[in-house]
Amino acid sequence: MTFYAITRPDPEANDKTPPPQASMPVFTDDRPKTMGCIEYIREVLDEYDRKLLCGEVQGKIDRIGHFYGNSKPRLHLPLNFALLDSEWSAISLQGTVDAYFNALPHGAWPDFVIGGHDKHRRQQGRSGSGTYSCDAVNDH
Repeated sequence: MTFYAITRPDPEANDKTPPPQASMPVFTDDRPKTMGCIEYIREVLDEYDRKLLCGEVQGKIDRIGHFYGNSKPRLHLPLNFALLDSEWSAISLQGTVDAYFNALPHGAWPDFVIGGHDKHRRQQGRSGSGTYSCDAVNDH
């Protein structure tokens, strides 16, 4: 199931701006009615064994707990896109990962998205053999 945000074009976007950043949210995916709908879907889904409700959510890391649920459970797994927007260095990635883990509610399942259909995976460099390397792990 997909919930859409209502958006309008961002006047600062250009033809190289990825789709999510080319629009400005007017009504977002975390409106109370949307949260109530997600809570209802989760309630129905929880009646079955071995099911997972995940969702592509937008927003800052400090709001991620909101999508796991408050008094009622919501998503099992709100997809975390923070690494895609982070500077690809050890210090920056550590800060992003630490902020994410500090924002998770107790018992929440963590996840890290490193690529998708509209945000491509970061590639730091290509070695002679054609494999990709990540300078973040060797940052000096």
